[in-house]
Formats: sequence, structure tokens, C-alpha cells
Amino acid sequence: MTLRHVADGLHYALRFIPYLLTLPMRKTQPASCGAVYDLGSWRNVPVTFDQMRIERHLSEISLKDRRILHVGVGSSRVAAQFHARCQLIDGITVMEDEVSHAERLGIPNYRVYLMDKYGDSILGLPNKYHYILDNNPSSYAPHRDAMQTMFARYMDLLEDGGVFVTDTLGMQHHRPFAFPMHDEDLMAFEHKLPVKYVKVNRTVRALIKNVNA
Repeated sequence: MTLRHVADGLHYALRFIPYLLTLPMRKTQPASCGAVYDLGSWRNVPVTFDQMRIERHLSEISLKDRRILHVGVGSSRVAAQFHARCQLIDGITVMEDEVSHAERLGIPNYRVYLMDKYGDSILGLPNKYHYILDNNPSSYAPHRDAMQTMFARYMDLLEDGGVFVTDTLGMQHHRPFAFPMHDEDLMAFEHKLPVKYVKVNRTVRALIKNVNA
């Protein structure tokens, strides 16, 4: 590791100081399914390494005529970067200020819905998607059954051949009441759902919906 990499890492870490200092004042958001989003809104939080790596992967593939679902929109950075390259982007969040921020951006093919990924309302989304992005699939899960159900619903929302995309760093992050995910957990879905597990690169992971499975 070079001094430049160390310096870049320190600079990145310093960007999180304002967020960490305001954590005690952040409003806890309980969800109807039992999950608790105790870190508050991510609208003004610097992009995380796992999210950056997912975005880098998206930048390397064709998104022409593709529909994307972004789970946990935060600052709507994904929409700002990729809306011009795809057909549409839908997002979901449990934070009202993230919804209002997305609306103020005025991106014509971008809409954010106030709903919890672990809850029943996600099945009310109006589209089928070619990509579902979720860098923290189990970070707030109230229990493993909720996460299993979430993945089954993701498959219902994906087009045939559609792809769920995540990253190992976000898979391992979890609140004290939740649990981490590992590659083996994603691989196990091949025996439970019509999916194929793919190791996209060193950190990005995918489940491809396989109608013939």
C-alpha cells in the first residue's frame, strides 16, 4: 500500500466525522416488519466503499433500456449518475427526507417510494427490474426469515435473467440485532430460489434469476 493510498483512506474517513458526531441525534425509524433503522437518514452521508464498487460495476456494463431498483437510496447518487443511461430507476427507503430529496432532484425517470424491503409493501412496486441493487441485504434484518422472504420477493420483482447485485463489505456490515452475510449464504440460495450465484469481481457479488433452474 502506497502513501497515496493511505492518504486517500484517511481523507475518506474524515468525511464521516460529521455523520458520526450527529448519530446520537438521529431519529430511529422502526419499520412495520420489525426491523429498526437506528442510524437514521443517509441523505448527507458520504458514499461508502461498497456502494462505490457497485457503481463502478454498473459503469462497466450496458444499461440501455434497463430498469433498476435501488434499495436504500440515500443521497440518490445512483440515480444522478445512471438515469441517463437506463430506461428508469426506482428506489425505496424508509426515510422520508430521502424521498423528498429525490423528488427535488426532478429526474424524470426516477421515483422513490417510502417502503421497507423486509415488509409486504415491496410487492406493490409498479415495475419489473433488470437490476436490483442492495449493498446491505441483512444489515437491519429483524431475523433470518425476514431476509429469506426479502430475497424471494426480489426474485419476484426481477425480470427473467435479471440480476441482484451486492458487495461483500456491505454484506458483512450489520447492526447489533442483525447478522452478517457471506458468500456461502448467497450460494445457498441456488438450492432455494431459481438463481445462479456469480462472483463478479473481488468484492461484487450477484444472483442471476434463472427461470430454468
